[in-house]
Amino acid sequence: MKQVDPEDCVGEAAGAFVFRSRPNCSLTSAQEQLAFWSLAAPCCAAAAAFAVAGFWIILLFAGLQTGVLAWAFKALRGREDDCESLTIAGDRVVLEWRSGRRQGRRELNRQ
Repeated sequence: MKQVDPEDCVGEAAGAFVFRSRPNCSLTSAQEQLAFWSLAAPCCAAAAAFAVAGFWIILLFAGLQTGVLAWAFKALRGREDDCESLTIAGDRVVLEWRSGRRQGRRELNRQ
Protein backbone atom coordinates (compact mmCIF):
# COMPACT_ATOMS: atom_id res chain seq x y z
CA MET A 1 0.00 0.00 0.00
CA LYS A 2 1.33 3.43 -0.94
CA GLN A 3 2.08 5.76 1.96
CA VAL A 4 0.31 9.09 1.53
CA ASP A 5 1.34 12.28 3.24
CA PRO A 6 -1.44 13.42 5.63
CA GLU A 7 -1.23 16.92 4.16
CA ASP A 8 -2.31 15.46 0.77
CA CYS A 9 -5.83 15.06 2.17
CA VAL A 10 -6.64 18.62 1.11
CA GLY A 11 -5.89 20.83 -1.84
CA GLU A 12 -6.05 24.29 -0.29
CA ALA A 13 -7.24 27.35 -2.14
CA ALA A 14 -6.11 30.87 -1.25
CA GLY A 15 -8.48 32.51 1.22
CA ALA A 16 -10.49 29.35 1.80
CA PHE A 17 -11.73 28.08 5.15
CA VAL A 18 -10.20 24.63 5.72
CA PHE A 19 -11.05 22.30 8.60
CA ARG A 20 -9.06 19.09 9.02
CA SER A 21 -9.95 16.19 11.27
CA ARG A 22 -7.44 13.45 12.08
CA PRO A 23 -7.19 10.76 14.75
CA ASN A 24 -4.99 11.61 17.71
CA CYS A 25 -2.30 8.92 17.48
CA SER A 26 -0.36 9.99 20.54
CA LEU A 27 1.53 6.71 21.16
CA THR A 28 4.87 6.24 19.47
CA SER A 29 5.87 2.74 18.39
CA ALA A 30 8.05 2.29 21.48
CA GLN A 31 5.26 3.48 23.79
CA GLU A 32 2.84 1.12 22.05
CA GLN A 33 5.21 -1.80 22.66
CA LEU A 34 5.56 -0.79 26.32
CA ALA A 35 1.79 -0.56 26.75
CA PHE A 36 1.26 -3.94 25.08
CA TRP A 37 3.86 -5.77 27.17
CA SER A 38 2.80 -4.08 30.42
CA LEU A 39 -0.69 -5.53 29.84
CA ALA A 40 0.31 -8.89 28.32
CA ALA A 41 3.13 -9.88 30.71
CA PRO A 42 1.07 -9.89 33.96
CA CYS A 43 -1.74 -11.72 32.18
CA CYS A 44 0.61 -14.43 30.93
CA ALA A 45 2.40 -14.63 34.29
CA ALA A 46 -0.88 -15.14 36.15
CA ALA A 47 -1.97 -17.74 33.58
CA ALA A 48 1.32 -19.59 34.00
CA ALA A 49 0.90 -19.59 37.78
CA PHE A 50 -2.59 -21.05 37.45
CA ALA A 51 -1.32 -23.62 34.93
CA VAL A 52 1.34 -24.78 37.40
CA ALA A 53 -1.42 -25.14 40.01
CA GLY A 54 -3.30 -27.46 37.65
CA PHE A 55 -5.70 -25.07 35.96
CA TRP A 56 -4.05 -25.37 32.54
CA ILE A 57 -7.16 -24.32 30.58
CA ILE A 58 -6.53 -20.69 31.54
CA LEU A 59 -3.55 -20.65 29.16
CA LEU A 60 -5.98 -20.76 26.23
CA PHE A 61 -7.89 -17.74 27.45
CA ALA A 62 -4.74 -15.78 28.29
CA GLY A 63 -3.39 -16.49 24.81
CA LEU A 64 -6.68 -15.40 23.25
CA GLN A 65 -6.71 -12.21 25.30
CA THR A 66 -3.11 -11.39 24.34
CA GLY A 67 -3.85 -12.08 20.67
CA VAL A 68 -6.89 -9.79 20.65
CA LEU A 69 -4.85 -7.06 22.35
CA ALA A 70 -2.13 -7.38 19.68
CA TRP A 71 -4.77 -7.24 16.94
CA ALA A 72 -6.32 -4.10 18.48
CA PHE A 73 -2.99 -2.27 18.58
CA LYS A 74 -2.27 -3.28 14.97
CA ALA A 75 -5.73 -2.11 13.84
CA LEU A 76 -5.23 1.26 15.53
CA ARG A 77 -1.79 1.67 13.95
CA GLY A 78 -3.27 0.90 10.52
CA ARG A 79 -5.77 3.75 10.79
CA GLU A 80 -3.39 6.52 11.81
CA ASP A 81 -3.36 8.04 8.29
CA ASP A 82 -7.14 8.51 8.14
CA CYS A 83 -8.33 12.07 7.71
CA GLU A 84 -11.26 14.24 6.70
CA SER A 85 -11.21 17.79 5.46
CA LEU A 86 -13.85 20.38 4.76
CA THR A 87 -12.92 23.29 2.50
CA ILE A 88 -15.20 26.27 1.90
CA ALA A 89 -13.97 28.51 -0.91
CA GLY A 90 -16.39 31.03 -2.39
CA ASP A 91 -19.58 29.17 -3.25
CA ARG A 92 -17.93 25.72 -3.27
CA VAL A 93 -17.85 23.24 -0.41
CA VAL A 94 -15.40 20.38 -0.81
CA LEU A 95 -15.42 17.35 1.48
CA GLU A 96 -12.48 14.96 1.18
CA TRP A 97 -11.78 11.85 3.25
CA ARG A 98 -9.42 8.92 3.52
CA SER A 99 -10.30 5.85 5.57
CA GLY A 100 -7.98 2.89 5.27
CA ARG A 101 -7.62 2.14 1.57
CA ARG A 102 -10.75 4.06 0.59
CA GLN A 103 -10.76 7.71 -0.19
CA GLY A 104 -13.25 10.08 -1.70
CA ARG A 105 -14.10 13.62 -2.61
CA ARG A 106 -17.42 15.42 -2.86
CA GLU A 107 -17.79 18.90 -4.26
CA LEU A 108 -21.01 20.72 -3.45
CA ASN A 109 -22.55 24.09 -4.20
CA ARG A 110 -22.75 26.31 -1.12
CA GLN A 111 -26.19 27.54 -2.12
